[in-house]
Amino acid sequence: MGNNWGNRRKRSRVALVLLLAGCSGAGDTSETDTTETDTSETVAMSISTTTPSTDPPTTSAPESPTIPDDLPVVESVTASADTVATYERLDLLVDVSAEFDNHFDQREIALDLTLTSPTGTERTVPGFWHADDGWTFRITADEPGEWTYDVVATDARGASRPTSGTFSATASDHPGFIRVGSDVDPDYSTRYFAHDDGTPWFGYGHADLEMAFGGFSGETFSKMADMAEIGENFEMWWPQWSSNLVQNSYDTYNAGSAATVDLVVAEAERNGISLAFTIWIHQLLRTEDHPWGTGEWGRNGFNQLVDRPEDFFVDDEAWAWQENYYRYVIARWSHSPAIAMWQTITEVNGTNSYEQTDAWHERLNAYFQDHDPYRHPTTATGSGGYWWPAAFEVMDVPQMHVYEQFHANPIEAAEIMADWTIDMWEFQDKPNWIGEYGDRRPGTYPEFSHNATWATFAAGGATTPIEWNDGYDYGRFDDDQAADMARFVAFAEQIPMVRLDPEQLTVTPSDAAARAWGVGSEGGGVVWIQDTTGAARSETDVEDLDAMRARPALSGVSISIDGLPDGDYSATPYDTWIGERLAPIPFTCEGDVCRLSLPDFRFDLALELAPA
Repeated sequence: MGNNWGNRRKRSRVALVLLLAGCSGAGDTSETDTTETDTSETVAMSISTTTPSTDPPTTSAPESPTIPDDLPVVESVTASADTVATYERLDLLVDVSAEFDNHFDQREIALDLTLTSPTGTERTVPGFWHADDGWTFRITADEPGEWTYDVVATDARGASRPTSGTFSATASDHPGFIRVGSDVDPDYSTRYFAHDDGTPWFGYGHADLEMAFGGFSGETFSKMADMAEIGENFEMWWPQWSSNLVQNSYDTYNAGSAATVDLVVAEAERNGISLAFTIWIHQLLRTEDHPWGTGEWGRNGFNQLVDRPEDFFVDDEAWAWQENYYRYVIARWSHSPAIAMWQTITEVNGTNSYEQTDAWHERLNAYFQDHDPYRHPTTATGSGGYWWPAAFEVMDVPQMHVYEQFHANPIEAAEIMADWTIDMWEFQDKPNWIGEYGDRRPGTYPEFSHNATWATFAAGGATTPIEWNDGYDYGRFDDDQAADMARFVAFAEQIPMVRLDPEQLTVTPSDAAARAWGVGSEGGGVVWIQDTTGAARSETDVEDLDAMRARPALSGVSISIDGLPDGDYSATPYDTWIGERLAPIPFTCEGDVCRLSLPDFRFDLALELAPA
């Protein structure tokens, strides 16, 4: 239950980190990382007597008025700068006197900061204990102007009086946090994303089991720079896989793991990569007797509190410590605009939650929605093909994983991915995405990921589907896939879906060998047409890869489009395999039906729709 130092009055240095810069810090990623907690009174007292840095630029908050000796006292607050740019980090260091045994137990000691923007918006930001810096708050100013803050420390005896301070923020060119579009502008779509400043955001990416797959220098992850080079901006990430904060204990958090997460978030910020930050991976909430087997409950520190993962989902004390953990995650990383969304649980049916699945997820999802001061969107998922309506109703971004349905058929993959995307679209008026998919059969790439990506986009996905790479059964993201992704980004980034606010289109090709999907509005949209020659026609069929690649071009194909408002439009064809735009094709919609003839194409063709 943490360090047993008795009920002594402690004076500890508190670092309140207001995000207005990138994260810093690196740590050992090994399984033997030390826990981020003090191990002796000598350590505690060396921290308590540290004098805050006076190196410029700094500011000191006014001292608190004298208060009774039986309550905690915030002694002083020192800022790392007088002025910062919006969406950069400002650090505050705070000296506080309080009584507690465990820095990580919010029921013993909690620091909170009320942050008030120049326009009067208030946020409550939690503090956290940092092994090197002491108590830390990380906060982002998202408006230029004069900001104020009040710091309060609470222990078992009660709350201190607030200690106040100010700082200034200047406008930057950073676009801001990622939001559901309609939360930024009521005229924007509810089904896509935008930054605070209104800039559209569409997620382009893939996922690797290990963040270090691209190489790690000890300071930087090459993977993120490689992603940015081909236009990718989105990574679905499992911090707990190799940087598990609760591996050693449920009531203290691993210092080395936390430092590694800091490093990843900082790398993401530097390279323009947004993270789907996973809170729980299914392996840590499963025992060997689960149908999936190979559980790693033994690597979850909550096993010291409750015997079985089944109890983790329902026990009151387990929930109290979950809240403690979630508060820590929010305090340490919610400040970053590089967090695209919180993925609260991945593949929940791979856990021992069983009949508690919906109730536990609803509670977990609500905690992040209610306590994240920057209100990052939430998402969660089951495994391949797991339809989870109760969760879709409460999370911000419904999500599917798709694996078992493929049977290793690259052509048929398009229809499978499009169908799941449309199912989510029709069920909830929210952004949706396919957070994992993949194929174990050798030789199906890049066609497999190519078809999945284009079909999902044309069917209304808010990000590319995230192809899973583990370095083993599911291989690695290769050069052919990277080149294909770059061609996709070059096309898709020209279409601001969130501003277009599109609806589903019904696209009917004249040739029975072709099929198509599309979304659009009077402002424009996209259509993707696929040659299905050689596609698997049953779940037991296996497509001939050589025949697939030898298909000749389709000629004389025309399409009808149902769903666009009446008017004059143009369709600009795009050769998805070469990355070349062709001459625009004018067409007219009358009575909600539009017809146009296509150029010859091989394998597939995309159309960018625009008003004439």
